[in-house]
Amino acid sequence: MDFQAPEYVIKMNYLQNEMEVPDNKNIILTVDPQKDDYAISNILWVLNGARTYSKIKEKNKIDSLDADKRKEKIKSIREKFASNFVLDFSSREHLLENYLKNDNEEILDATTNALGGCRISVKCGEGILDFIYADFDEIYNKLKGKEYVVKYSDAEEKKNYDAFYNQYAHYCNTLHNYEDLFAASLYTYICPPVIGNDFKGKSSHEMVLDHYIKMLKYWQSFYLELIEFCYDENYYPEILGELCPHERYYLYCVMNQIPKTHILKQKYSFVDNKLSGDTMPFGLPLEEIDKRYEKKINIDKEFKKFAKEYEFRADVLQGLLRTPQFMHICYDFSTIEEALNIELMRMFELDLRFIKCQWCGKYFVRKTEKDARYCDRIHPGTNKTCKDIATLDNFKKNHQDDVATQIYHLYYKRYSARIQGSPKREKDFNKWKFESSAKKIECENGVITSYEYDNWNFDYFPNRQGTKFFKEKK
Repeated sequence: MDFQAPEYVIKMNYLQNEMEVPDNKNIILTVDPQKDDYAISNILWVLNGARTYSKIKEKNKIDSLDADKRKEKIKSIREKFASNFVLDFSSREHLLENYLKNDNEEILDATTNALGGCRISVKCGEGILDFIYADFDEIYNKLKGKEYVVKYSDAEEKKNYDAFYNQYAHYCNTLHNYEDLFAASLYTYICPPVIGNDFKGKSSHEMVLDHYIKMLKYWQSFYLELIEFCYDENYYPEILGELCPHERYYLYCVMNQIPKTHILKQKYSFVDNKLSGDTMPFGLPLEEIDKRYEKKINIDKEFKKFAKEYEFRADVLQGLLRTPQFMHICYDFSTIEEALNIELMRMFELDLRFIKCQWCGKYFVRKTEKDARYCDRIHPGTNKTCKDIATLDNFKKNHQDDVATQIYHLYYKRYSARIQGSPKREKDFNKWKFESSAKKIECENGVITSYEYDNWNFDYFPNRQGTKFFKEKK
């Protein structure tokens, strides 16, 4: 199904994110740090000079009340995602120290996307599940009919930087209007669309929003169907049971006539601020890095000869020789589809398994063989996980079964002793036995309590002797 809208209507690949796949069962996402106010400000400053850029910024200035609301919004979004994933803002804060060192702006004042520049650690498979189980409908229904507010207007002067700035302005407006919808899942938040300002009336924006929701629902349905086909042990087990997940995926692609080959955008780079290990070429222990920075470079005859041969400044060469460079390997992604696809391929590569929770019916990533039945999600309306609720429920059922059996055996022994030499009593006893067995099943299934079952048995025969089960136990 094709969801590509015209470029002037909606842009799906605005943020340029990265996904690392370390040797463990995690994936590391780095959200584009160059589409936040501090980075855009710096780029526009260089492109256009201070005076004209100041006019643009003053024109779109947000008052202090809105700024305070924005800070609270950013904090709440970060807290939401931090409850499910590990967020690391250290690299972002390092960038901001450089950008804002001569500025009075606070860090949150310079923030457009709450996760911009953040490194996010996700357990492989959890990103897919977070997306397919996100509730977009509730937020979408609240947004329908609302006017689209343009807070950042386009640049008025037709300069070569205008297209760059205007796209950023459209991005800010899109976040301002639909951020709650994007924040329903991690991938929708870090791969948001950009909707243009140049529409006539709110109906056009509603049309684009409707288009976007249909796309999200399509991918949710597609990946849920894909997980069932590739991973569900109860899905046609006699046909698919002996196949590995990647083999089932291949079969799914063939049967549905969709591409079996995926071209992922893998990138190799050399950086001084990202460590993917503690041995070269991917990293060094911190003490070794400190030694490299503190190393004294002698500007001797050989050094000068080398710098002269390459026509390179000696002081810059000194800095380069002291700064360790590490190989950084990652996948680039900008769209939800790309993120889901990379993560799924990594699932196949690591041979990780999705299984269905027998309590809530949702899929989860199995960590150990013991995690074969129930997930760790918080069940709606409670503060307990499915695993906790199921464990308690099974305990109650087992305990209830034991008590019901003990009650039955108590009265069986008591009443069976009375039937000797009396056919009428034997007939009454058999009738009791049949009815008590039925009541026992009701007790085991929670239809009646064990106290009610005890009282029923005790009251069944007149002129009874002995005491009730629970009285005896006391």
